Amino acid sequence: MTNASSRALLAALPDTVVVADAEGRIAYVNAAVSALLGYRPTDLLGRSLTVLMPERFRNSHGAGFRRFRLTGEGELVGATTQVPALHAGGQEIAIDLTLARLEPTAGTSPTTPWSWPSCGTPAPRSCSSGSCR
Repeated sequence: MTNASSRALLAALPDTVVVADAEGRIAYVNAAVSALLGYRPTDLLGRSLTVLMPERFRNSHGAGFRRFRLTGEGELVGATTQVPALHAGGQEIAIDLTLARLEPTAGTSPTTPWSWPSCGTPAPRSCSSGSCR
């Protein structure tokens, strides 16, 4: 599959797909993010992944992201987990999050080691007061 066909496939998915580079900046996001989190994809490009997270998770995310880059292992990689995300309007919403490692293709640098979320869908619960219920 070519890079162009991969992007076309990701763009067509109904689930939100966010791909981050090695520094945790958003390198790709499909249009489904608008319906889920209220952001325009172009407004997120180049910004830190943490813009999509409630403030209380940002420090621990940084530590986990660094650990993942060093070891290739992470607690949430490969599993779908319900987490709160930060909507553009400021409210928290529960999403089902699936993280996946993207291996760089031959001849490229490892600039996209993490996808957040590879599957981002509204969860059947709501988040408030710091917890998902």
